[in-house]
Amino acid sequence: MSKTTPDKEDIFVATDEWKVIPEGMPIPPGLHVKIDFQNHTKMAKLLSKDGVNKDTMLQTLDEKYLDINNGNFKKDDVIGTDTEDNLPINITQIDDDSAKDTQRLLNSSISDRKFRSMAELKDLFKKLNFHVTTDLDKISEILKNYANVSRQLNTGAANPREYTIEMIRDLDPLLDKWDNAIYFAEAGGFVIINDILIRCANDTDFSMAVYKLTGSAMQNNPQVQIQAYKSNLLPRLTQALNEYSISTSAAGATRSDEEKEYRYYKSIIFALSSLLRGLPVAQKYFVEPPLDGFTLLTKFVERGLTNHINKMDDSLLNTDSLDRGLKLVMRILTLVSDLIVEQRNFWLYPDDSADRYRQNSDIYKSFDLNQILETHDWCELHHDIIKVFDEYSLKGNLSFYGLNNFLEKYLESLTNLLPICSNKLYGIVPHIKSQINRIKKINESEMVENLELQLQNIVYKLGKINSETKQPLHEEQGNIMRNDIF
Repeated sequence: MSKTTPDKEDIFVATDEWKVIPEGMPIPPGLHVKIDFQNHTKMAKLLSKDGVNKDTMLQTLDEKYLDINNGNFKKDDVIGTDTEDNLPINITQIDDDSAKDTQRLLNSSISDRKFRSMAELKDLFKKLNFHVTTDLDKISEILKNYANVSRQLNTGAANPREYTIEMIRDLDPLLDKWDNAIYFAEAGGFVIINDILIRCANDTDFSMAVYKLTGSAMQNNPQVQIQAYKSNLLPRLTQALNEYSISTSAAGATRSDEEKEYRYYKSIIFALSSLLRGLPVAQKYFVEPPLDGFTLLTKFVERGLTNHINKMDDSLLNTDSLDRGLKLVMRILTLVSDLIVEQRNFWLYPDDSADRYRQNSDIYKSFDLNQILETHDWCELHHDIIKVFDEYSLKGNLSFYGLNNFLEKYLESLTNLLPICSNKLYGIVPHIKSQINRIKKINESEMVENLELQLQNIVYKLGKINSETKQPLHEEQGNIMRNDIF
């Protein structure tokens, strides 16, 4: 028969001195217990009359910090109740409002406790002579300072570049946070951004910093996107993108010039993408006159390809600028591809509220993205891109990851275009096959297998789409379908 209570000799008997607790032996409640992690033992002793052995506690803390300094850390675990009598310092001895508030909080149940507002916390900290500056305070102060110096900027008494560089440096770590970006936008931050871009229109380094800052603030943040849209940031971005030229392909352009141009237009595309994604009203404004955004994007890609063709003719294949230029082209393709998927998914998987869905559906119905892409020869543009890249990769010295990254993004864009221009894409397949075979010579890996599967999927969908629509295949298309792709 098992015991219901332990024998006296099986219960730990505590004294005023520390004693090691044998393993598995129960201990009575109300003892001062500590754990020696170094020796893997537990020790206990009787509490002092007032509930806490203060001298021993202070000595233990001193030993702990000494051991830390010596690189030999011991951790004490003091077990006791959470009443005010067992605290090292009795809070009733502190005669101020904060101590009384703390005491009431300790005595209340969890369900009775409420979170304080920021104003209440600030008031409490003020009583303790402890000043707290929140992120919102910092943003408000930055905007207020800009308003104060705007008159000096207008009269030329202050250097706009010098002041605004400091402002952007201060805002940069703040606007990455969702709530901070919303506060900045609703406080008129984009009015100031537009003012700064006007003042520093000819300073590409500075404009680039502003575009990166606004892009970070708008990214996946609808409330900030709406404020940016209302501030007419979109026309300014399209105007800046329209200034893209092929001047860097001219003789005398240095690698530093090409890198600067790449980073500048990369920041513009980033800001434009952050504004357009997820905001149908901005997309409608972008694609329609007077902005006519897809004409702009088509010209941007064509200029980028022309730039590369010129450099290939000039035997400048080993410069990094070629890679930079193609990266800009691929960023544009990725943006357009995302817009196609976004609009398609809106109709396939509606998840907005009824009012929001009705509003966005009216916007999407007002412009036909598929028709716009066909009008601007977006399908044919993919032919030009892969042909230039094919010739470039034959003459140049691209890395495995350079080839793979390009093809991965290109095939994704191509897949999303299939329902729009399937009858115009067959001539692309041999070029893609050539690139995949080139990659396989460099490195056989799972990445290459994924590219092959993507291409097989594209060829399959091309045949399926044409079969469903009963469109006749041209001779070239039929040959591709009949041949073994790999």
